[in-house]
Amino acid sequence: MLKIKNFLYSTYFTALIYLFTVFCWYFKVQTVSIVVSIILGIFIVLTNSNRIIIVTIMFSSIINYRNATFEANKYYIIIACIVFAPILFYDLFKSKINYKDGIFVALMFFILANILSFINVNQDKLSYAIVGLIAAVTFAFVYLYFNTKIKTSEQIYVAKSSMFLGLAIALEFLIYALTFEGPMEKDINLGWGISNYIATLYYLIIPFTIYLYLKRQKFLYMIALIVHLLVVFLMFSKGAYLTIAVIAIPFIIYTFKKIDNKKKVLNDILYTVLIFLLIGTVAFIIDKQRIIQYFSIMGDRGWFNDEIRLKIFTIGINVFIDHPLFGAGAYTGGYYLRFDGLIIMNYHNIYIQSLATLGVFGFIAFIYFIYCSIRKCLGKKDLFNIYLIFSIVALLIHGLVDTTWYNPIIFILMGVFLSIRSKEDEVICDKLN
Repeated sequence: MLKIKNFLYSTYFTALIYLFTVFCWYFKVQTVSIVVSIILGIFIVLTNSNRIIIVTIMFSSIINYRNATFEANKYYIIIACIVFAPILFYDLFKSKINYKDGIFVALMFFILANILSFINVNQDKLSYAIVGLIAAVTFAFVYLYFNTKIKTSEQIYVAKSSMFLGLAIALEFLIYALTFEGPMEKDINLGWGISNYIATLYYLIIPFTIYLYLKRQKFLYMIALIVHLLVVFLMFSKGAYLTIAVIAIPFIIYTFKKIDNKKKVLNDILYTVLIFLLIGTVAFIIDKQRIIQYFSIMGDRGWFNDEIRLKIFTIGINVFIDHPLFGAGAYTGGYYLRFDGLIIMNYHNIYIQSLATLGVFGFIAFIYFIYCSIRKCLGKKDLFNIYLIFSIVALLIHGLVDTTWYNPIIFILMGVFLSIRSKEDEVICDKLN
């Protein structure tokens, strides 16, 4: 049994589960992946294995499904909740829980804001509001569960799992590009997420891949980092470009100060760039026309001239004016954003999203949560916590043009990272190779 537990905690299992997920994603056998994930989760709890392994199962499950709508996935969600949720709840509540944790208290206020928004929800908007409330409750539970069950700082493990998540996404994108029929447009759709949301995930992948590299100084981690940066670039996300332009310089300055062996890092960067330049040159020679066509699409879209977003913002502000105190209902953007034959599910701005869906009360609750998160990270100013603050800030900046924080995937990842942040007087687990 001990060997099995050690294998589940190992890098080999982490890599294997992500490869298995990509396999299920490609062949559209979502049910197989869900069943395997549930069995593994139950095994981890019943055998009292390290609960942090559940993080890898959660992260890999995120990139499995090919249809992102609630209607397409509701049966999977219901089955997973009926089978696995009771075990997790039992596992959580048999432990001593810190209900006074600042971030958890802030999340309770946020959930309350979601509940109060039901005041302005009619029958047509009910399903949207329910999904929003479920997302908020899930986020709070993920944070509370790992904050309670993980007694040592598992930053190395989570950083490595997020690095593999980034590589798995890159592999899915590569498969998507190679199998796409006809000219591939900018709006890449991997099923679980489109280009903008894909780029957003890397705010919680890239900093901690760098963190992993600085801790381990392995050349393969530098290659993984370049792969992640390349994926973000190829998503052509205007919000990501804006965000990187704002935070790149302070992030690089802070990171450079933390590097012990600067010569080795610079050499690794040079070798990695040369490798990818060679790969890029070969790819360009093989399929020059398709690559040029792909890069020309952003110019056709007008780069940062986006009239649709301005129209979305205007609608959101008007919805807020009609429902200023508690909003029109969590996640109800899809009810109001129907124009020109389009059905848009959110307001593409986290601040307008907060005001339009949750009102002033929800906006204050959201800002309070952000404040508590940053304050807790500043409680112990180590590399992991400062990188986590950079991720939070990146999501806030990108949130000017996309609904970053209200993306359920971001909720789950951020819940994990906040829960395993470095805390004062804790034991640091640094044994994962």
